[in-house]
Amino acid sequence: MKRDGRKDRALRNGPLVAEVHEHILDDIVRGVLAPGSMIHLAELAQRYEVSKTPVREALGQLQHDGIVESLPYKGYLVRTVDVTEFNDIYLMRELLEGRAAELAARNIDDAELTELERLRAPLGTSGMSLDYDEYAHRFHGIIARASRSRRLAEMIEVTYTDVRRLQYSGIGRPVAEESNREHDAIVRALRERDPERAARAMVEHIRGLRARALQ
Repeated sequence: MKRDGRKDRALRNGPLVAEVHEHILDDIVRGVLAPGSMIHLAELAQRYEVSKTPVREALGQLQHDGIVESLPYKGYLVRTVDVTEFNDIYLMRELLEGRAAELAARNIDDAELTELERLRAPLGTSGMSLDYDEYAHRFHGIIARASRSRRLAEMIEVTYTDVRRLQYSGIGRPVAEESNREHDAIVRALRERDPERAARAMVEHIRGLRARALQ
């Protein structure tokens, strides 16, 4: 598989394990490495033009996060998401991101609020796209970090990886207008420094995402 120049430069200039981890994850969420497929150290090392060592370490991190599963003497399996796990993922989002929004209402700064207000979902989306994924990931990531709880933000990031896999596997179709409306309600609560309303708006947003995914 031919990689673009940006990825080549990143692999040469950045910490190898972190960069390989990013590329494997990107291939998983885009479906290049499909759920239920087997992946092998040698194949990935050749694809990313690196040795097996950073690939092995990156896969170990992904295994720890529950994204891949190690099968002795076979390689690594890209995990699938069943109905029970689907429900668990959205339950975790409600719990974690609702709390993050509550804390962010107390701790977010003006620069972060301004950035949130400027973010808009790409219109005309008929399915998951890289542009929409980047937008949603950025929006929720700002709020997670604004909670000023490093551990909470890290847990949200891990959970969001599963959300991306769901979306790229075709579960749910983004509706830009709904996302903008729900995100606006969250930002208004944050701007008004109302922790309870911010948490409620975030939970309602995630429940809306879940309902649209089930459709």
